[in-house]
Amino acid sequence: MIIDHERRAIDFSDNTTFVLDSNVLQRLRDAICSNDFYCNLVFDHNTFTDDAIGILAAILKGSNPIESLSLRSCSLKDLDIIHLAHAICTRKCLVHLDLSKNPGITSASSPEIGRIIQGVPTIKSIHLVGTGILEKNSSHLISALEGCFSLQVLELPFSVGYRVLDRTRELLKKNKTLSDVSDDLPEKAGRILMSQDSSEVGFFRQIRSHARSLKPQIIPSLATSDTESKRASNGYLASFPHLQQWVDPALMNAAMYIKVLDKRCNMLDEHLSEKRNRILARRGQTR
Repeated sequence: MIIDHERRAIDFSDNTTFVLDSNVLQRLRDAICSNDFYCNLVFDHNTFTDDAIGILAAILKGSNPIESLSLRSCSLKDLDIIHLAHAICTRKCLVHLDLSKNPGITSASSPEIGRIIQGVPTIKSIHLVGTGILEKNSSHLISALEGCFSLQVLELPFSVGYRVLDRTRELLKKNKTLSDVSDDLPEKAGRILMSQDSSEVGFFRQIRSHARSLKPQIIPSLATSDTESKRASNGYLASFPHLQQWVDPALMNAAMYIKVLDKRCNMLDEHLSEKRNRILARRGQTR
C-alpha cells in the first residue's frame, strides 16, 4: 500500500498478493473514518472477495467523501457493479471512476452505470475501455448521458458500435460547450466591472443593459403572471424549475446575480425619478 499525500490517495496497486479481503478493507475503512484527508482510492490489479466488495461499498457511502475510485483490472462482475453503483449514487460525491480492463462487466451493467451518470451530479469522467459492454443495452448509457451535463469524459469499448460512440461524442461535445460558457461568465462580469463609466448611473445602466442581453441565452422564457411574480419574490430559483434540473452551479449563480443586479438598477431609477420630482416640486413652490 502506498500513501500519496500530494494526490491525497491511498494506492493498493503494488499489493504483492493481488487479493484484497475483508480484513484489509475493514482496516482501510477504519483509517478513512478517522482521517478525511484521503479522497482518492486506487485498487488496480487486485481482486476482491465477496465480503471485501461489501465493505468497499460501505466506504463509498461513509462520511468521508471519495472523489476518485480506480478499479482497473480487478476482475469485477456485474453483481459487483450493482453494489458499487448503489453506494456511489447514495453518497453522490464521486468525480472520477475507472472500471477499465474488467471484461466481466457486460451489457447487463449498463443500467447501473447509467444510474451513476444520471444520479451523481459531480461525476466528470468514467472509463470503461476493456469491458464486455456491447451495443445491447447501450441505450441506457445514451439516455443517461442526455440528461447529464457534468460528465466530460466517457471512454467506451469499441464493442458498443460506432453508432453509440458517435452519439456519445456529440453529447460530450455539448457538455464541453456548456462548461466553457459557464467558465466564461465570471470573466465577462469582470470585464464589465472594469469598464464602468465615471458616473454611478451610467455604470449601473451599462451593467443592466449587458445583463438583459445575456438573460435570453441562459434563462428559459416564462409567462409572467401574478403567481409567478410572487414565486420569484419568495425565491428566484423557484421561478425557473427547468433551470434547476440541468444548469451548472456557476451558471445558476450568474443568473441569480443578474436578477439581483437588475432589481437594484430598477430601484436606482425609481430613486432618481423621485429625486427629480422633488426638485421640480420645490421649484414650483418657489415660483
